[in-house]
Amino acid sequence: MTLKNDDDQKQTHECVYVGPHKETSLEPLDKSPAAPSEEIVRTVSLSVLCRGHGCIKPLPHFKLRMKVRNFDIFDVIYVIRNGTCAKVQYCADYQDHKFTFRGLVDGVGFDATFALSARHDLIKAPLMFLITGCWKTDNGERSFRY
Repeated sequence: MTLKNDDDQKQTHECVYVGPHKETSLEPLDKSPAAPSEEIVRTVSLSVLCRGHGCIKPLPHFKLRMKVRNFDIFDVIYVIRNGTCAKVQYCADYQDHKFTFRGLVDGVGFDATFALSARHDLIKAPLMFLITGCWKTDNGERSFRY
């Protein structure tokens, strides 16, 4: 690097770069894909559950909890349609977004947790995993049905 001083004399100085050698300025800070909005999640999940557009995979845990906690797929559909998204989480191991929708079913609080694959197209071929459901009671189960 060459500099001029006040006396119009040239001086040469050596500059040494001490920063990282790998260029990281163009890489995103967050490596996980952005989660879709609540309305898109609601539309896609109801399309999968009600119209059969895409694929549903109920996990063994979901089937077990459905029997023990006394809920059915209609409770899940109702909460997704009428509730709000309470939690969104990206799972890098499975490459999906996990959503928990919360709402009231017959006056009792209910959480429905499911995942939408980030590897599949949400419009053309969504893949939905049913994870669990839980009543907002002391033991997580529903004591009666109307």
